[in-house]
Amino acid sequence: MMETLGDAVGNTTMVKITCDNSIETVRKSTSIIATVTGTKEESEKRVAKYIKVIEDGKSLVEKHGLKGKRVLCNKNQIYLAKDLGFEVSAIFGPGPVTSDQIVNAKTGKYDLIIDNVHNPVGAPLVEVSPNSKYIIWRNFPEVVEKDALLHVIQKNIDELLK
Repeated sequence: MMETLGDAVGNTTMVKITCDNSIETVRKSTSIIATVTGTKEESEKRVAKYIKVIEDGKSLVEKHGLKGKRVLCNKNQIYLAKDLGFEVSAIFGPGPVTSDQIVNAKTGKYDLIIDNVHNPVGAPLVEVSPNSKYIIWRNFPEVVEKDALLHVIQKNIDELLK
């Protein structure tokens, strides 16, 4: 499909990138894009800001005694959770939770359940694990703006620390 779209556009360069918000993926994918678009210097500055937000968030997680806490995490949020220093012990979503996942949530003694705002499916997990803190994160921007992904990550960190 992408080849067909590329052919329809005409003179264009297509690149394959990975779409998750981990530091490593953002670093690699933005480097690929910056090489093609000739924006390497600007890209490096923006990626450094992105990484700093996550590293600062990781420090706050540690400061608040949350580092290493057991997390039951929506598949789309595991990257930030790991980058912030959480132990992602089990994963659910993006589809409906299964009966096995509900049993796991009930017996797993999770400190946090992190869901995804774009398709929240964690309500049954919270119901059986009422002592877990339930937070909902965003994994892609809702507006087009400069540093949009950085703003998403910062809001997720703010939500975590409420």
